[in-house]
Amino acid sequence: MTETRVPLGRFLLTSDGKQWVLVRERVATEGKQQGETVDSTIGYFSHLGAAIYRAAEQNLRESGSTTVEELHDELIRFRADCDTLLDPWKKPQRG
Repeated sequence: MTETRVPLGRFLLTSDGKQWVLVRERVATEGKQQGETVDSTIGYFSHLGAAIYRAAEQNLRESGSTTVEELHDELIRFRADCDTLLDPWKKPQRG
């Protein structure tokens, strides 16, 4: 089974078939993988909604926003990423 790797804001949402894992790609600064891109785990989730909620919250915390308006704008950008991600799953509108 292949691993799912979906970009979500500043993070990647991965799945091994049993759980969702929220990770951030970073460049290792030491050790055997120094200079290589590695995954840094944020958390493990049994439900997709919980993983997306955590990604949104973490995204806001790390945004550097200093006003409510900036937080709002950051949340709108994150929601747009989610909408793009989930767009193929939307039900067609009936006319």
